[in-house]
Amino acid sequence: MDDGTLSDPAGADCLDRWISDGWTASAPARAALAYKREAGWDFSIDPAGVWVIAASPYAQNFETFVGNLVGFAVFHDRDDDGEYQSLAHIWTAAAWRRRGIGGQLIRAARDLMLITSVEEPITSSGQALLGSVARDLLQTN
Repeated sequence: MDDGTLSDPAGADCLDRWISDGWTASAPARAALAYKREAGWDFSIDPAGVWVIAASPYAQNFETFVGNLVGFAVFHDRDDDGEYQSLAHIWTAAAWRRRGIGGQLIRAARDLMLITSVEEPITSSGQALLGSVARDLLQTN
């Protein structure tokens, strides 16, 4: 989300580090809980899949950035072909909505993966988001 200016070259293993330190206390787990509550689900998403995270950094301590997790998107390889092609979840913190973060998450993921489908259910907000940044994904459902 920082256009590469604050990228951690080892960023791909961040979730592994959070899981080893305790998933339930991690920023992604807390964001997933907020997402669960907002969606009215009786289960929370877990660390499975590829997570693309939007953060708003406000400090740097050597190689560690401190900030707020403001959104995430989770992708899965549902056909077990080794390619992550399915958008399973996307969420932006309420205070950060309507700023283009959801679109940036989808575009960043599509730069890395061949995203061809969206898992249901899709909320009306999700449909509006996809309609504005990835209309082709709406047509596959």
